Amino acid sequence: MRTVEEVVSILYRGKTHDQVYDLFGTALKDLMPFGAVSFLMREGDGPRFQVRNIYRERPTTLNPGDFAPIDHLPMKEVFETKRTHVCPDFDLVRSPIVQDAQKKGFQSSVAAPLIKDGRVFGLLTLVHPVKHTYTEAHAKTLLKVAEGITSRLAGAKLIVL
Repeated sequence: MRTVEEVVSILYRGKTHDQVYDLFGTALKDLMPFGAVSFLMREGDGPRFQVRNIYRERPTTLNPGDFAPIDHLPMKEVFETKRTHVCPDFDLVRSPIVQDAQKKGFQSSVAAPLIKDGRVFGLLTLVHPVKHTYTEAHAKTLLKVAEGITSRLAGAKLIVL
């Protein structure tokens, strides 16, 4: 079993973006279950985010580079509260993004904020095909990973791989 620090350090071992994604996704699997992992990067202080998929075991709805309004994001409150969010059952959420994710077989998610200088500039999000997969313990672990990532960044742009 890898530690959070070991998982975060994986980001710096790959030589290409694809290698980084694969190494990080494989390492993160040692900490918690998921079907896909994405970085969702906020566009400045604006109302949209851009998707940067990291790792997926099955196709996801949004592809790298896609933009969507933050209001459509089920974890919108993460941007507002700077706290993690667990969405245990996608059936309880009305959102075009969630509906698309359900069509791809995903049923639950957990998200942690990526914070630099007190500002949420993105989210680290995991989705899973089974409802009620994520707990507050998963959220705490994901927050440690997110904090580890942002503490190692020289600038927020480095995370947009």
